[in-house]
Amino acid sequence: MAIFPIQLELINHIMTLLDGPAKMMSLGYPDVLATRAMIEKIFGDKVAGRLAFRNDGEGIIKWHNMSAELTELVDSEKLFSLIGVDFECIDIVVSRQIERVVDLNYPAPDDLFEKYQIVIDPGTIEHCANIGQAMMNLAGMTAAGGFVVHMNPLAMFNHGFYNLNPTFYADFYEHNGFKIEFLGGVTGNGLVRQVFQVPVYGRFHKVPENASLVVVARREKVQPLGWPMQKKYRVNSTLTG
Repeated sequence: MAIFPIQLELINHIMTLLDGPAKMMSLGYPDVLATRAMIEKIFGDKVAGRLAFRNDGEGIIKWHNMSAELTELVDSEKLFSLIGVDFECIDIVVSRQIERVVDLNYPAPDDLFEKYQIVIDPGTIEHCANIGQAMMNLAGMTAAGGFVVHMNPLAMFNHGFYNLNPTFYADFYEHNGFKIEFLGGVTGNGLVRQVFQVPVYGRFHKVPENASLVVVARREKVQPLGWPMQKKYRVNSTLTG
């Protein structure tokens, strides 16, 4: 799993809204694919001259096919600590030696719920066969007033089990007491990704190759979580009822 400058910018904005330290949960260890200069530009004096880098960064960068753009890999846990984030991570396996093993295909342990001001999905739910349960888990982990940040495939065939549509996020979060704060398409294969507009509900065509969706949702109220009906069918039932 990885986070790029676009997600770092969103996390930085969220931290200004929270106005204080925050607890963060990541679904999968989020390798930070950004240069030292990019990170320092986003977070400024909080991190300038203070970043730490992983000793095993070269192999991880190669695994992400980023050797042409990155020569060093920042330590994600230490970066988040510098910006006031208490960082935790769950995954199906231990790959970076800090993960708690949790299978998101099943209900997550109770002690994780309503605990985190930021929950990041750096490309995890599309790899969960039981994607609905994975969404229930990450929504449930989010504290009242907290934020979820997604980056998942819109058009990456065979990257994971699923490519996702904007209406998936909009309908799920609306049904469960969240508000969508940002939803956009993202394209590009390098560190810098380009954002393009996508309709939340309307049909659209000609999606760029390897496009993703970036979504930020805020939990406005805590309520029992449930399964949404897609908006177009809610509209149809209103018209015919």
